Amino acid sequence: MRATIKLLVFGGFVLAGLKAAFADTPAETRRPAFWGAPTVDGGSCCQTLGLVRENIDRIDAALIALMAERGAYVHEAARFKQNPAAVEDTARVEAIIQKVRRLAWERQLNPDVAEQTYRAMIAGFTEDERRAAAEMMRHKAP
Repeated sequence: MRATIKLLVFGGFVLAGLKAAFADTPAETRRPAFWGAPTVDGGSCCQTLGLVRENIDRIDAALIALMAERGAYVHEAARFKQNPAAVEDTARVEAIIQKVRRLAWERQLNPDVAEQTYRAMIAGFTEDERRAAAEMMRHKAP
């Protein structure tokens, strides 16, 4: 009898813990979709909006890691520029955009989304490279 009471008390704590854990999770992330069937991973994902968001968060982390790696190479490129004004390379940007649009189309991503994303990213990296080049110029030996 005591073991049963302890188990019930312990079980109550577990249930309370689960309720607390789900209290922070909006109900909309736990309910099933209103229409359609899962299509990602051959239909094995995603039964809830919460699972969709978990995967988006996982992908965002990977994208940030890749952007950080790209940023390191952007800083390397700054070493090859005579001055900060030499950073911008319109022909190179357009070549990248054409490549990205082709890759997006091949992977069934809307090429306009890829282009808009890359144009914004390139603009940010160009400014970062310009800043890095200016910093290198300030520390350059006479």
